[in-house]
Amino acid sequence: MLPLYDSKTDTKIVLKLFSRNFISFGLLTLLILLPEYGISQQRVDTVQFQSVRDSISIDSTDSTNVSKKKKKSVVDAPVYYTAKDSMEIDIDQQQVTLYGEGNLKYQDLDLTADYVESDLENKEVYARGRSDTSNNYTGKPVFVQKNDKYETDSMRYNTTSGKGLIYNVRTEEGEGFLHSEITKRDSTGHINVKGGKYTTCDREHPDFYMRLTKAIVIPEDKIVTGPAFLIVQDVPLPMLGIPFGFFPNTKNRGAGIIIPSYTDNKSKGFGLTRGGWYQPLGDHLDAQVTGEIYSKGSWGVQAQSDYKLKYKFSGDMSFNYNFNTYGEDDPDNPDNFQYSLKWSHRQDAKANPTQSFSANVDYSSSGYDKKNSHSMQGIITNQKSSSISYTKNWPSSPFNLSISANANQNSDNSNVTLRLPTASFNMKTIYPFRKKEGTGKLKWYENIGLAYNSNYEGSLQTKDSLVFERTTWDKYDAQFSHSIPFTINLKTDKIKMLTVSPSLSFKGIMSNWYMEKHLQNTLLYTNTPIVTDTIRKITYAYAVNPGISVGLRPKIYGMFQNTRSNPNVIAIRHVIQPEASFSYVPDMSKLMPIYYDTIYYSENQVDKKLGYSYYRNPPGSARQSGSVSFALNNNVEMKLKPKNDTTGKAEPRKVPILRTLNFRTSYNPFAEEFKWNDISINASSSLFKDFINLQLSGSYSLYDIDTNGTKINEFYYNNGKGFARFTNFHFSTGIDLKSGKAKTKKEGQKDEMSANTYADPLNPDYEFVPGYMRGSYVDFDIPWSLNIDYTWSVSRSGLVSKQSVISSLTMNGDFSLTPNWKIGFNSGYDLMKKALTPTNVSIYRDLHCWEMTFSVVPFGPYQSYTFKIQAKSSILRDLKWDKKQDWYDNL
Repeated sequence: MLPLYDSKTDTKIVLKLFSRNFISFGLLTLLILLPEYGISQQRVDTVQFQSVRDSISIDSTDSTNVSKKKKKSVVDAPVYYTAKDSMEIDIDQQQVTLYGEGNLKYQDLDLTADYVESDLENKEVYARGRSDTSNNYTGKPVFVQKNDKYETDSMRYNTTSGKGLIYNVRTEEGEGFLHSEITKRDSTGHINVKGGKYTTCDREHPDFYMRLTKAIVIPEDKIVTGPAFLIVQDVPLPMLGIPFGFFPNTKNRGAGIIIPSYTDNKSKGFGLTRGGWYQPLGDHLDAQVTGEIYSKGSWGVQAQSDYKLKYKFSGDMSFNYNFNTYGEDDPDNPDNFQYSLKWSHRQDAKANPTQSFSANVDYSSSGYDKKNSHSMQGIITNQKSSSISYTKNWPSSPFNLSISANANQNSDNSNVTLRLPTASFNMKTIYPFRKKEGTGKLKWYENIGLAYNSNYEGSLQTKDSLVFERTTWDKYDAQFSHSIPFTINLKTDKIKMLTVSPSLSFKGIMSNWYMEKHLQNTLLYTNTPIVTDTIRKITYAYAVNPGISVGLRPKIYGMFQNTRSNPNVIAIRHVIQPEASFSYVPDMSKLMPIYYDTIYYSENQVDKKLGYSYYRNPPGSARQSGSVSFALNNNVEMKLKPKNDTTGKAEPRKVPILRTLNFRTSYNPFAEEFKWNDISINASSSLFKDFINLQLSGSYSLYDIDTNGTKINEFYYNNGKGFARFTNFHFSTGIDLKSGKAKTKKEGQKDEMSANTYADPLNPDYEFVPGYMRGSYVDFDIPWSLNIDYTWSVSRSGLVSKQSVISSLTMNGDFSLTPNWKIGFNSGYDLMKKALTPTNVSIYRDLHCWEMTFSVVPFGPYQSYTFKIQAKSSILRDLKWDKKQDWYDNL
């Protein structure tokens, strides 16, 4: 501890207010002498003293001046100081001493301490805390200069040279904290440390740290140390020491080597993973290239880039290329080479309200996820989709533009469907006969609407291994279509629920292909296959399509009121909404070109015919068409009196009994067979304030089937089997349970968002796989949660013996044993197969500046586990210990 200043009573004028009886004389002397020595007048208060020193001294020449000689001020900038207790000013020595929460501000320096001594002539500042009656050291100095902040026991600092001597300092350097017994700061700003500690723990007494014999800190650059070793919970671990250390200490990004991690895989052998190079590319873009290699011959290369422009957009892109061999495979087998491309682009919603661009690409070879995925979800998923889209609209205009590219993959059969690009330019419906400032009821012709729709679609279907072959793109299909529809809605005043909508539209298409069908041979009474030929030729087709539709949608209300059975029930309301609509398109084949053909063929000695169009989306209909649709929608609600309402003014509660109960079917009078569509049923409800959700759907066919299970054009009812034939049924319910959020939270406690939260046992290398504990971070505010879902479905397209039944129960949830322990699980049971579905259990332990995760798949083909304990800070991400068994070892 540094000594206190030496008192010189013969040269000091000590002002201690309220401690002497000569208050008036003291105040008068203070007001006379301070201006002469460059110190402005002070505001004197019984609680706090504040003073301001100015760089301009004031020359006073009245009779009370101590000296007639003007003394030049030694202060070149304003000095602001305050003290809660008292202050002393030595005019001869140009010193100011502050007692009790003293604060001194000079240029970019801000110092707060229980005791502050400022030598204005030598430009030096000294500060320390004090020990209270309980021997607790309080009021420690807090020194702030520019971006540097130091918490010390005591310190001395020269404001001119920038040199300083600090005892027992604690300062934040980058993502870490530096503790030092003795610290010297030179004029260059470099900090020399003796007896130091470096840690990422923010506690005053850290849980762990690297003990530094000596070190030098270059602010906003780096920290270089001599010999150092690890100490955990005050237990020295000299065996975990280093001869020297280097820690980045800058907010700016820098290029550098990414140290690889060691791994042991029974299938691939010993290996090094995630080693490579990181390169920042300006302030908004970076790139990294990493690789992995195994002793049995497998290897891989990964390239990744992240970008972000604040308030504009952000995104990331990665490309992986892997070669997998397990010691017995043919190294030249092309299936061993796998690739994956991912791209995610997000635009800020406020960046541009008239246009947007987004991308979500996840494209890979068919075997990539099976052989390289590090998550269970990636392994069991066989469908992948990618999309890139751009939209543009013009304000105060009916026009809009959208362009997109899409890809769908099936990893089971390697099929790929590409739709690129898909573009549309549309004009919303406008009403050309309406006045801009019309009043009163609209005339019938003012409801005439005009619109324009255009669309371009390019598509390709192939295998993923053939996508980049030149000959594959010879099968690329392109089609452009546009239409101009005219519509009008006519409503009657007497029957408002009745709507009549005549329509007229022109549609044209241009395509680079069309198709023709023919029989493979012309032998009669044989099962002759039909051959489809694709002819590559640019053609144009058009049609004019008149039509009319009529719709009727009345509503019927039913109310049941009976307060005798339950006085809390106000009423039960039943809403019935029947629907009936009719649409008709006349036959225009005699007035327009024909784009249809018919093939006559024989199947099982039965003459049949097949009509088809030359185009995938023909411009018009081959014949007159129409349909009649019927629907019956139901909704049942109960209105209850509010609980604990003594005023009678509270709003009643509505409780749904049946949210939906809908029936729907349609009839096509112009179809040659199967004129009635299936009857569909949909129902939904909830119980106990949405505590339990219920969903139900099903369908029935009006037509019978033959002995082979094929639908025939005979009514099921006429064959004496019942009203309709059951085809499918689906029922699902779910319960979402959770405890209330914690009522209180520890002061300063935050939700942990560790990069390694919920480590997936199938993910030994990648740091983060969300969803194992119902969220992407550990939410300790919810002590427990449980989600149970049950699904039962039956599909019977033909014979009962060939129906398929699915009955499964899935469960997932988590619970907190203590504020720092979290256990999560994900499992299920297939009631038909009588087997458990893939099960995972994860355990997370928050160790303040460390964390521990354990995750296991206890049984099944993906049986595996992983255990890891590591420091949370990314700067010490290699300070860890892990143990694992990969699911690859079970292959």
